[in-house]
Amino acid sequence: MTVICECAKEFLRGYQQSEYKLRMYEKAIADIRERATRINAVLYPDRIQAGYNSDRIGDAAVMIADTEERMREEVSKAQSTLDQIITVIRRVPDEILQCILLARYVRFRTWGQIADDMCYEARSVYRLHNKALQEVDKILRGNGK
Repeated sequence: MTVICECAKEFLRGYQQSEYKLRMYEKAIADIRERATRINAVLYPDRIQAGYNSDRIGDAAVMIADTEERMREEVSKAQSTLDQIITVIRRVPDEILQCILLARYVRFRTWGQIADDMCYEARSVYRLHNKALQEVDKILRGNGK
């Protein structure tokens, strides 16, 4: 793979990276909620002593709100990135190449899934993908149609 195609792949992977960040924010929120509602009690034969007396639920609510705000920003960024990627993919002159790029970089399909969906051999998909990356690179450099 040439440096030129690596730049095109990096551009096309932008949406996938944003989606990954969103999943991480969702997991962080779930973890915060779980920690906030966990019961920390120490049992003694003659008494029950709870964990420290902070406002765990209130603290968690603040953390969740902050994380949700960052998540909203990432959703906006992901949508903008997706719009840019789709605009570039639509400028690729060959519809087969467009389908491969959309399947790989927008729908996150594996090479095997793409080959099966399109009724191609895997090596044909790799070859067409390389050709598609060259077209994307031309577009990104301003030489595209």
